Amino acid sequence: MTSSNKIAIVLDTCVAHPKNEGGCEYNSFNIKNYDDLIGFLERKELIDDIDVFLPEIVVRELTEQRIKMLQSDIADLKKMKEKFSNSSISEIKFLSESINPRKYIEELIDTKLRELLIIPNPDNRLEMFETIYNMALRKTPPFKDGKSDAGFKDAILLYSIAEYFKANRYKNIFLFTEDKAFKLDYIKDKYKIPLEIKKNTGTQNFIVNLFRVRIELMEYLENISFLDLKERLVKRVKEKIKTINSQYSLHDIKFNQYLINEINEELCEVYYPIIVSINLDRVWDSEMKAKIIFKKEKNNWIPINVDVIN
Repeated sequence: MTSSNKIAIVLDTCVAHPKNEGGCEYNSFNIKNYDDLIGFLERKELIDDIDVFLPEIVVRELTEQRIKMLQSDIADLKKMKEKFSNSSISEIKFLSESINPRKYIEELIDTKLRELLIIPNPDNRLEMFETIYNMALRKTPPFKDGKSDAGFKDAILLYSIAEYFKANRYKNIFLFTEDKAFKLDYIKDKYKIPLEIKKNTGTQNFIVNLFRVRIELMEYLENISFLDLKERLVKRVKEKIKTINSQYSLHDIKFNQYLINEINEELCEVYYPIIVSINLDRVWDSEMKAKIIFKKEKNNWIPINVDVIN
């Protein structure tokens, strides 16, 4: 069993790549909202705080959708080819008729899989079958009255998530879906995992609200108004270093490489790597860090304590 203080976000098919996104590129296996979310986390420097997962059954469903799209587009190309069959415009070239849509798309997804975090379908297929079979008989959501097979895929998805996060602990787990049939009563009775379902909720807006304090502080630290404070902070760090070793001098503070630890909605710790020198001669990247506690007052962040830690 592994344990993590990270947050896990799981995307259902309709959230990972909405059908209304329309046409896709065939030079890569793009997953629109998943790719956008990863880029967003990287820009907001939250990629180490959040893991984004796709269940295996979601990847398979996206693969089948993409295969059908390619088959449809090839059929359209063949119709166009017939229109040009008697044309003298010889330079027009069409997709080879020998292409195998399934093989071609599966090769694309094989490349994409290397960068994805996948929640695999459980190995114990018999146990999974019995669980889903009982859910279907009892009409436990996502199964519905009057519909014998509706909800089968969603049941596999829920079961896969529950089994995976039973063995891989996360601080919070959020499943993003637009499917109203998802409910957690059965899962919560059987599994003790911090799983929540978010329906019709934008993933990026949700993350902004979840990490609002940190994002606001990051924006402040990268704003020009923070420049006025840097000289005072450098002076105080210099004084602290001298108390550790009188031969040490501050060479540089890496203000562009910081780590934020959120204490509460008003207090944050910020850690900056320090470069020190001995007798103004030898310079090296020490393991020392400048630790600055910021307090939010109205719309400003005020440094209320400066320390140096080894």
